[in-house]
Formats: sequence, C-alpha cells, structure tokens
Amino acid sequence: MSRTIGIVIGICFLLSGIGKLIDIQGFASILMQYNVAFAPTIALSITILEILLGVSYIVYLFTRYIALGSLIFVVCVTGIYTYGLVYHNITQCGCFGVMESGNTNPLLLYSRNLTLILASIYIWKQTRTEQYRYSTLKLSIISIFAILFIGSCIIWNTRIQTNHTHNHSLLYSPIANTFVANYVKPIKEQSYIIFFFSYTCPHCIESIHNLQDYKKHSLVDTIIGFTYTNQKSKGLFMSFFNPDFTIYEIPKEELDEYIDAYPTSFFIKNH
Repeated sequence: MSRTIGIVIGICFLLSGIGKLIDIQGFASILMQYNVAFAPTIALSITILEILLGVSYIVYLFTRYIALGSLIFVVCVTGIYTYGLVYHNITQCGCFGVMESGNTNPLLLYSRNLTLILASIYIWKQTRTEQYRYSTLKLSIISIFAILFIGSCIIWNTRIQTNHTHNHSLLYSPIANTFVANYVKPIKEQSYIIFFFSYTCPHCIESIHNLQDYKKHSLVDTIIGFTYTNQKSKGLFMSFFNPDFTIYEIPKEELDEYIDAYPTSFFIKNH
C-alpha cells in the first residue's frame, strides 16, 4: 500500500517540478511577489528539489527519509503560501507551473497539501526499514536526473543567442552613430550604462540590484534600460524593483538585432 501511495506522490512532485521547469521564469516572478531575495535561484532550487523527490519516490530509494523530506517541504511551502495570502493577498502559487494557470483556489491547495502531508506521514511510519537492494543503481538514476535537469535549467534560462559572429556594432562607436542616439543626448564628462534586459530573465533580475548600487554609489551618472514589451511581467517588475532609471521598450525583433544574450550591458564614457 505504501509503495503505491509513494508512486502517486512521486508523480505529483514530478509533474509539479516539470511544470515549473517549463516556465521557470514565470515561477520566479511569483516568488518576487513575496519580496524574496534571489527569486530566480530559489525558483530553480525548488524545481530541482521537487523533481528529485518525485523520482526518489517512484524508484523507491531511501523512501523513509524522502517521506520525511517531502513532509517538511510541503509544510514549509504551505506556510509560505499562507503568509502571502494573509499579508500580501497573493492567491497564485504556481504549484504546477504551466499546468496550472491563474489564481489558485486556497481551499483546493490546502486540501491537496493536507493530503500530501498525511500521505508522507503514513509512508514514513510504514517504511520501518529501508530496502537497500539495488540502491546503487537507483542512486545513479537520481544523479543522472539531477545532472540532466540542472543542465537543462541552466541552458533554458541563459537564453544565449548567436546571431552575431562579428564584433558588436556598438563597441567603440560614437553614440551619434548608433540607435542609442535616438534616446540619449550625451552630456560631456558624463558616464552611462546601457542595459539590455528582459522583465522575466532570471539573470537580468539578479543584475538590477547591482545596477542600482552603481547609481547609488555614484559609480555611473546615468543608467538607461532597453527591453521589449511584456505588460503582465512589467507591472510585477516595476512594483518589486521600483527602478530609478529610465526604461525604453522597443520591439523584440529590433532588440535581438543589437544583442546576443540577456542581459547585456555597455559602459559609455563621454569625454
């Protein structure tokens, strides 16, 4: 009985992790509403943890410890969701990523999580002794899954493009000779950072605090951001960061002509 329940729980965790993995940026955006530092990194960590829990349940590896781990995990995320619901009116949990859109029904979420908690406790109590047979093979399977998913997450979120095989057109060029001149009127003895980014790119999000520190400590005079329109993510981005620099939105196709990856920054010193 506990074996069957473990497989069902494992499938739930696996679907939850894969759903988040498909849109890890969207899940990170939800975490930003909780004023969580390093939201993209935490989103990735939660996703990997859920996938590992799911696979461990399915292959029946160290089940007693996995049951205890899943119990603690579900209790923690339920507590965090409750905090967001009560104090910040956050009704979207992003539990299953792209498989679950819109606001989350709190009653459904609490019922689902309570079921997972009770099932984890049941498995923990029933699995008195661990089955170590073939544990090396099972551990190898878990390790392979971990490597594959970590690698895929890194590749997925880096968003590297290889449109340019030559030196970038903005490097060592006078501002007047570039498209930036349409937005920036250079002032003598002023320094600038031109920041190309996306509202949902995790690496871009983690760069914002550094940019604002540059401005705060007078390491640069002016910061100008360029991105493409994404109204849904824009509102969340603005409310969370309240950026103190100007942001221009241009068509994504045009933006991709200027940069190879998100984020990309250029430092300009006007003599």
